[in-house]
Amino acid sequence: MFGWFKQLAAVAAGRSSKWPVVRTDHLRREPVCVACGSKENLNVHHVRPVALFPELELQDTDDQLITLCETPARNCHRIFGHGGDFRKWNKTARRDAMRYRHVMVNCLMKRDY
Repeated sequence: MFGWFKQLAAVAAGRSSKWPVVRTDHLRREPVCVACGSKENLNVHHVRPVALFPELELQDTDDQLITLCETPARNCHRIFGHGGDFRKWNKTARRDAMRYRHVMVNCLMKRDY
């Protein structure tokens, strides 16, 4: 519906006008937070920051884009994408998020209720 608005917002933010399409395609392929499985407040995170690697902005590969949530309870984007500090970036964001998810799923499955 508001595709033109998203494109305008992306350009205003210094992003390529093609970013909304890449983001949408990525979310179709990876529709939940890789770390916690949330489907809310999703962020398509650039592993290598666009500010430092502008040529990678539209590269939709597992080593460049990862879906992480920004939920109030746990902000996986901040934790795994930036190592807890938005001034930093985490080269191993996907590996770290997948390890966390694996541990959490296994712990929950082993609980006695």
